[in-house]
Amino acid sequence: MIAASELRPGNIVRLIPLGEWHFVNGTNQTAGLVHLAGNGIWNDEEVIAGEHLNVRWMNKCGLEWRSNIHRWVHKETGWRVAVNDNGFQNGLGDGSFMQPYIEYVHQLQNLFHALTGKELKITI
Repeated sequence: MIAASELRPGNIVRLIPLGEWHFVNGTNQTAGLVHLAGNGIWNDEEVIAGEHLNVRWMNKCGLEWRSNIHRWVHKETGWRVAVNDNGFQNGLGDGSFMQPYIEYVHQLQNLFHALTGKELKITI
């Protein structure tokens, strides 16, 4: 499950009871509540989970696979993400990579924002 403190407006999460992903409209971190676009307010500890990052989501997030360098590359910024047996990792551009591994779409969105100051555009 995901704590409200890990989320920002625009993040994508999975609403467990419905088995669907939704955009986060906002959070109340003190009360542990998450407001989802079109689906009201939910208690994060009970029903909000990460949307697993996979090839489909990487493409929707504007990244494309570059087999010549074995990395996912963001089409607009050149930001690189590696894939290994443990999952996706942030590339630092010098051949090294940061921990921890990126498992969920909201983690990719938050890391991209932290590194670039921009929102990660997602094509739905």
